[in-house]
Amino acid sequence: MAGSRDPLNVASVEGEVVDIACFMGKDHKRDHPQCTKSCLLDGTPIGLLGAEGSFYLLLEGHAVPDF
Repeated sequence: MAGSRDPLNVASVEGEVVDIACFMGKDHKRDHPQCTKSCLLDGTPIGLLGAEGSFYLLLEGHAVPDF
């Protein structure tokens, strides 16, 4: 049908929210959630370390353009 598009693929992922600076710098420690929270409140970019070991960059939502 013209003008329609497929719905976005939706998935559920379980894991740990991490601040990217500490995670990429290998300073991230699972026993320091307060440090992560502090960095997140300061605006540090965040990611999700999936339970299976994958890393997901989390970005602010935005509109999907029509094609």
